[in-house]
Amino acid sequence: MEYARHQTTTETQGAPDFYALPSEIHHRGLILPGQLSSVYDIRTTTVASMSGDMICIVVEISKTADQALKVLLAVSENGPHTPAQLARDLKMNRTVIHRLLATLHQRGFVIRQDDGYVPGTILIRIAEHVQPELRARGRAAMLRLAEDVHESVVMHIRDGDDAVVLDQVVSDMHVVRVEHKIGSRHPLVKGASGRAILAFLDDATIGQLTGSDEHPETIKRQLEGVRQLGYALSHDELQMGVHGLAAPVLDASGHAMASMAILVPATRAINLTQHIGVLLEAAPALARAIHGVQALAPISAPVLRPLGQANSKWSLRPSHQGTVVSSGRVASRRTGE
Repeated sequence: MEYARHQTTTETQGAPDFYALPSEIHHRGLILPGQLSSVYDIRTTTVASMSGDMICIVVEISKTADQALKVLLAVSENGPHTPAQLARDLKMNRTVIHRLLATLHQRGFVIRQDDGYVPGTILIRIAEHVQPELRARGRAAMLRLAEDVHESVVMHIRDGDDAVVLDQVVSDMHVVRVEHKIGSRHPLVKGASGRAILAFLDDATIGQLTGSDEHPETIKRQLEGVRQLGYALSHDELQMGVHGLAAPVLDASGHAMASMAILVPATRAINLTQHIGVLLEAAPALARAIHGVQALAPISAPVLRPLGQANSKWSLRPSHQGTVVSSGRVASRRTGE
């Protein structure tokens, strides 16, 4: 493992340059496991270098900014929040919560209502700048696909070790359907959408993420199956009763920049593999629309196999995150949100 040097500074106190591995950081007394510095927060992350070696990078983050972001994320979940609720849920001092909310309110990130704080409209403007071309072109592609298959279609992108919902089109053709929450996330090694992305990342990233899983060899075999087939299937892994079929959206170098998935409840899972062909046309078509003629050609559609009859080493067993909605009401809780 190589050493990496990182300059750390803070508004109120400087931290020295140093070369360190996680064990050495602990040994030097700079930070204890799970403990934050009172002035600055030193954390470590392990990344892959160009040579494939693992590099440990020591990073400092702003503790105040981190707290403010935690408050903002909490406000964005599950309706209005009062300062007392936030202080209790986040285990922060109520005075600190009030100060953070006042700052976020002044900047337009939260709005104060009679029953608590809710997200501010400035977040809509910020969200519009997240992968704007992918979202715009992807929306059109998902609308066409959803119209073809009469099921919900969702697009994920990678954010670190996670797959994050960028957009979705929820089909209204059925009373019982699957629905995501925009921005919800789950590990890349889980679910059809995550593995459709992970299978087409660089070898170093795949090695890092599979190596941290409890069953790395199983995940590697599943990813190899995804690469061979061009798609991933899943069921009942992150949400009981939800089945997913996902394909990668590849850039000109052959790496996944997103995945497009069809989600169905268990009652219609028997028909899911019938949509493989149209999905394997839609995902590459989106890639070509974004990158032009330089994008990779569509993956040839493989022989269609009913669920449960494919090679067991491929990614046909685990599931896709989602929420089953019946008659317009949530019938099961979202996972990972």
